[in-house]
Amino acid sequence: MKQMILLASMLLFVGCGPTTVDNGVDPPVPVAEAQDDIAEAPKGSGEDTRRQYAAVSFMIPGDWAEQELSAMQASVIESKYTIPHDEGNMEITLTTMGGGAQSNISRWIGQITVEPGEDPKIESKKVGDKDASWVDVRGTFNARVGEDRGPHRDWRLVGIVIPNQPKDFTIKLVGPRQAMADYYEKFLEFLDSAKYGG
Repeated sequence: MKQMILLASMLLFVGCGPTTVDNGVDPPVPVAEAQDDIAEAPKGSGEDTRRQYAAVSFMIPGDWAEQELSAMQASVIESKYTIPHDEGNMEITLTTMGGGAQSNISRWIGQITVEPGEDPKIESKKVGDKDASWVDVRGTFNARVGEDRGPHRDWRLVGIVIPNQPKDFTIKLVGPRQAMADYYEKFLEFLDSAKYGG
């Protein structure tokens, strides 16, 4: 009699465990929750607008997103924009700056570690009706871009110094090499929009 009670208790205990029912339907696949920390592409105003600097004005494309400058940056930089691109964003800085063409070009070259056979290209080209000094250098960009200190490998920098008194006007465009190649014609269109005087 005791053995029958013990056997019945064991069967009851086993019967209380979890059961699996095969109804022919696969269990739902867990879905990862959406992440809120994914950076959005920067957005411009959507409209091209002419911006006047000390000695020159340019048409600023509507897809350029202006960066907010710190007090220290604003003391030396007039404006800085992010240019979005699928291959990686570019950054363009526009400012009235002293020091002369050679010192600015040397400073820009110093921001890039070049590969053998990739020497910087320095030449004179027109920006509007003025002869400007240009440098085109490719390699690893070692300076900060936004919050990213770098280094940024396989990048390209195009720096331009437009002569003016009492201070020159400088333009620096930097970004991933492929993005720069894709965008170069549009960059030249931007430069063609230059108008000098107030």
